[in-house]
Amino acid sequence: SVCCCRVYNYEPLTQLKNVRANCYGKFIALRGTVVRVSNIKPLCTSLAFVCATCGDVQGLPLPDGKYTLPTKCLVPECRGRSFTADRSSPLTTTVDWQSVK
Repeated sequence: SVCCCRVYNYEPLTQLKNVRANCYGKFIALRGTVVRVSNIKPLCTSLAFVCATCGDVQGLPLPDGKYTLPTKCLVPECRGRSFTADRSSPLTTTVDWQSVK
């Protein structure tokens, strides 16, 4: 199914030539024509990692969907340094993501 969303009368209207890096992560209003959209994909915002030594689970936030493995287990007596990602954990969260041109 196709879902359309349009916000009317959101001010101020930003001219396309004035869109800069400081607009990143902010909701701004533009006037233009959409020429292409990508498929909707899941973007992971936090991911759970399981310690291979003790099985402890820790959730890490993922800025921009990118991650690095944890460096050490959070359990003081464990000292484990090997982890696997657990996408089915309640600590793993995703949001829908789509590119609009």
